[in-house]
Amino acid sequence: MRTAQYTVDALLYVDRLRSATALLASHGNPAGRHQLADAALDLKSAIDSLCEARDQLLKAAGAERVTYD
Repeated sequence: MRTAQYTVDALLYVDRLRSATALLASHGNPAGRHQLADAALDLKSAIDSLCEARDQLLKAAGAERVTYD
C-alpha cells in the first residue's frame, strides 16, 4: 500500500508539472512554445502510465483507493 501512496504522490506532482508546462506553452515565450507543448504531451503520457501502475498496485494490495494514515 505504501508504494501505491508514493505513486499517487508522484501523480499529483507530475500533474502539477504538466499544468505548469501547458500554461507556459500557451502563454510563454513563442520560441519555446512548441517544445513545451511536446513536453506537456509527454507528461500526460507519464500520468497515464502512473495511473495504470497505481491501479495495479491497489489491486495487488486488495484495496480500491489509497488511504493515508
